[in-house]
Amino acid sequence: MPAIILAFLRVFLSFFVYKIDDHGFFTVDYYVSQTLLFAISASIICRKYNIFRCESVLYCGTLWAAGAEEFIIPDSVDGDVTASKPRSVDLLVWLHMGFEERAYLLIHFARKVSQNEKKAVHTPVQCFMEGSQEVSVLGSARTKESRNVLIKRAQLTDRWPEGHIIKMKGGRAHVQWQDDHICADVADGDDDGQWLEDLKKGTKACTQCAVSDRTGLPCKQCEKFCQATTTEVDPLLLFDMSPEWDLLLNDFVGDTDEKVDAVRGKILWRILRNFEDQQSPATKKAADLLKDESEEAKALQRKKKAESEEATKKNQERHINNHRNSVRAPNAIDSNAKTPLLKGTH
Repeated sequence: MPAIILAFLRVFLSFFVYKIDDHGFFTVDYYVSQTLLFAISASIICRKYNIFRCESVLYCGTLWAAGAEEFIIPDSVDGDVTASKPRSVDLLVWLHMGFEERAYLLIHFARKVSQNEKKAVHTPVQCFMEGSQEVSVLGSARTKESRNVLIKRAQLTDRWPEGHIIKMKGGRAHVQWQDDHICADVADGDDDGQWLEDLKKGTKACTQCAVSDRTGLPCKQCEKFCQATTTEVDPLLLFDMSPEWDLLLNDFVGDTDEKVDAVRGKILWRILRNFEDQQSPATKKAADLLKDESEEAKALQRKKKAESEEATKKNQERHINNHRNSVRAPNAIDSNAKTPLLKGTH
């Protein structure tokens, strides 16, 4: 297919160029114009489309301008690893990816939470990160008590932690998590693991407060529940959880969670392989060879410089000695002359 596309472009330009050049067919101007137009057209086609797979190629602004972009990707396909971190994807890896892999990264890139507080507040979000965090809640005597809560995946659906943003402060997002994604962290020093379940039951039984959307002032019980279920999160780890994003994933990545996980696994494999290629023994050996050659060249240069300085020093010393001897004995024999200087006789 690439050969057919390029051949068609070549034939088309061979008949089109004569309309814009000055000297007609088979002249220097004709071939130069044809070459320039072919190069420009081929560059535009390869920039917009992958002619080997017959599919369009889209880029992020930073990816095309700087050659690399950082994406948030879950560390594991099956969810055993509980941490996520930015992964760098360069143009080489991007162009070798399939359509579904690029679509997955672009959709999640567009799902990033806005840094504008007015747009971000009350946004339903999903976080590709689990972990334990410390929260401060009101105690019985209206004093602050420190508790440990665990942000986790849902037990039945295995979905990543979900909640909604309450506020943005100091570059951090304050997220109130759904009941299925938060529990007391007994393993992290919290002796009483029932306190949060009691708060959940009391909040559900409360008919006066609307804590889910924070539209009114909560009572003491509900205020304590809000404090216990709200934690600070880095906005880079949060993604908009609107239903439209799920539809996009179903249309362009996969209609099941297994297919989406398979695409995510391919992306991680490509990133890992690219990293290993950069750190391969062949690459290291070539770099070491260049380093050794550079060191040898520097040593040889230093040696030549030292020899040149030594020769210059010897020439200077011989010149000084000859000058001194000529001053002391003007009619003496010159050691550098081929015949001795004799005194003049008549």
